[in-house]
Amino acid sequence: MIYRVSCMYGHNRQIIAVLAIAFICELTSMIISQSIANNIHQAVPDPAPGVHICKQDSFPSWAYSIWVPIVFYETVMLILAGAMGISYYKSDRRRVLQDISQSSSPSLLYILVRDSITFPLIGFVICIVNLISWAAFPYLVAQMTFPFALFFPCILGSHLVINLREAYYQPFSNECEIQFAQDASDLSIDLEMP
Repeated sequence: MIYRVSCMYGHNRQIIAVLAIAFICELTSMIISQSIANNIHQAVPDPAPGVHICKQDSFPSWAYSIWVPIVFYETVMLILAGAMGISYYKSDRRRVLQDISQSSSPSLLYILVRDSITFPLIGFVICIVNLISWAAFPYLVAQMTFPFALFFPCILGSHLVINLREAYYQPFSNECEIQFAQDASDLSIDLEMP
């Protein structure tokens, strides 16, 4: 996502610096927070007597703080992508609205901007949900919401690539039809030549 937002701003060095600093701050604070949490031994209660779950050794009451730098980073990404999206929309509103309303596939730039706003927005929402679930609910709720944060980049990242492919190339079914028609015409030309 860093590279994608950097591309939106034409690889502006100031934007790259902001993104790199935000990422380094996020990573550093997460490592420090997790290291401190691992050194504090606060037992996680079993859900019911005799029912044991697979769990980490300890889960301090302030463990939710690990989500704060992630939320900060996702906010920076969302603001930068959103600002570029608004700029794109204002630059040529008529063309943008025409791209959206056309039944054929929208422009590559429109898809880049749309997906570059959608991805951080979904990431931000997932991080907020995790922050709230870790801070306000029992340990088991945190265990249920955490996988969403792990899987969303994989799922949405693939979706972004598919959207770009559909915009840059023609839909796969059309490509097959065009290639088949081209192969058939090449074959007929070869057959006609003596």
